[in-house]
Amino acid sequence: MERQLGDSHLNDFLKEVKRRITVITPYRAQQHFLQSILPPDVEVLTIDGAQGQEKDFVIVSYVRSGNQIGFLRDMRRLNVALTRAKCALYIIGNLTKIAENDPVWMELLTDATQRKIISHLLDDLDVSSLPVQNDTVQNFNTCSLFEKPDKTSDGRQIEVDEQFDQMNVRELLIRGVYDYDVERPAAVQQSAIKTCISDHDAHIPVRSGTKKMKAVAIPILQQLDVKVADYQVLILTPTQESVQEIQKIVLALGHYVDVTCYACIDGINTRNDVKRLEAGAQIVVGTPECVYDMLERSVL
Repeated sequence: MERQLGDSHLNDFLKEVKRRITVITPYRAQQHFLQSILPPDVEVLTIDGAQGQEKDFVIVSYVRSGNQIGFLRDMRRLNVALTRAKCALYIIGNLTKIAENDPVWMELLTDATQRKIISHLLDDLDVSSLPVQNDTVQNFNTCSLFEKPDKTSDGRQIEVDEQFDQMNVRELLIRGVYDYDVERPAAVQQSAIKTCISDHDAHIPVRSGTKKMKAVAIPILQQLDVKVADYQVLILTPTQESVQEIQKIVLALGHYVDVTCYACIDGINTRNDVKRLEAGAQIVVGTPECVYDMLERSVL
């Protein structure tokens, strides 16, 4: 099946999406095999090798030769594999067989079936049927997908404020915003900040960046109880680079609020993480795998 993917479909897929594709596989032997049959432009990584990275399009190969799924049931590796993609993620394998051996995979398969996003690769797959189109990819690359909607998904009117002073945020926070050399909220911030402060759930479908992060960080800092030094907010993000960037933004915006924010990063001394987290922080930013490790250690 992997050879068919490489020889029959992947070249067409590359032309269709016009972006770099990364293939992720659990096993080094599969990595070497895939590298031998796929075009040189296709990056092939093991799950461990992909940790801490983000890729535009990711194909995860979960092909198995037997009935047992081995460490495919390892939740930390599963989390890494399924959170590397920025634009689109495809999983290849006998998902029915995998799901029979693991309840989490069964939930994933059930959800995918309900949303009708499963294709049978060997049934003469048509590349054009994949749920990614050129115009979508180009839009994602060149502009925000957030168009300042005036209503929420359940029909509530969204208040749009064109100045930070109109958003009912604390004065010390506004000082931090202006010190960050931001005088006027971007479009995504105009719609999102007041919605989040109003305790509504918010889905902000724009490309990762400082504008989106400030749209999330400002409501967090506004609702933070500065008198409580213990954990209040957990921010999960897929890469170490984004962990550090988010911490930088939170600390800069919250400078006058005197906020504490700790970055939980893979590859840093775990003992230091444990020590710092035991001391407490109002906001914790980390990759899912690192945060999961701290939860397993009962530190968070």
